[in-house]
Amino acid sequence: MDKDKSPSKSISTQGNVFTGNVSSISGSSSSLPITTVDPNSFIWSQFFIGLFLIPIFAGFIMSLTTFVADDMNDSYYSDSTYSFSDTGVIIISDDEYNTWGVIFDTPEVDLNQIEERDYWFSTSFNSCSDGWCHCFFDMDMRFDIQVESDDGSLWHPMKCEGDLQEYTSFFRINDQTFTYATDYESILSYASVNGDNDISLDSILLTAISFLVPLLYILIIIGSFIKDKKSLGYGLLGGIIVAPISFCFSIIALSFIFWEY
Repeated sequence: MDKDKSPSKSISTQGNVFTGNVSSISGSSSSLPITTVDPNSFIWSQFFIGLFLIPIFAGFIMSLTTFVADDMNDSYYSDSTYSFSDTGVIIISDDEYNTWGVIFDTPEVDLNQIEERDYWFSTSFNSCSDGWCHCFFDMDMRFDIQVESDDGSLWHPMKCEGDLQEYTSFFRINDQTFTYATDYESILSYASVNGDNDISLDSILLTAISFLVPLLYILIIIGSFIKDKKSLGYGLLGGIIVAPISFCFSIIALSFIFWEY
């Protein structure tokens, strides 16, 4: 038997071929290079976000909260009408009074609360087409004096001047419905109401937002430099000029939008 064709040698030769193939595959592979990002490199996208996007948004939010808060902080209310409904006749101290009702667009009126918190309230009506005549009530008068009608309703006396000086008038409030009673026989021609009340919690929160937005803007600038986002920080510094411009244009735009309201 030929020694070169022995089984052991054949197996060894095949094993060497397999090992060579694996070595060839592994030798052909190569690792991908890793590119490091320089934290100090200038990133234009962050710069423009800080220069335009954030300041424009901050200016708009400031203008919106200022616009709405200023409107809500105005606690003064006023309404008037030339239209009345005839609500019949009442008896006060055996005298007849014609009554006229009107619904005013006002917040809830509580004369005791108005007096306690030093708010203001007044109402008046006219009932003559010629000459000067009106009856009125305001908080300088004795609001705690009331008279009772035959149906058990309580009425506040009013002071009448001009051509109505010799007549007697009263008024009462039920939610937003005002009813005037007078012994003058003619229909009322005009009535008005005005006053002020407490500032709402919503307006206080909106006012607080107006102060928080600039504070948050400054904190973002500080945080951008601390976290090595200098591109954003430099943009925000430039945006200090853009934000007031955005605020002014936003106020003008909102004024036109809500002009008729």
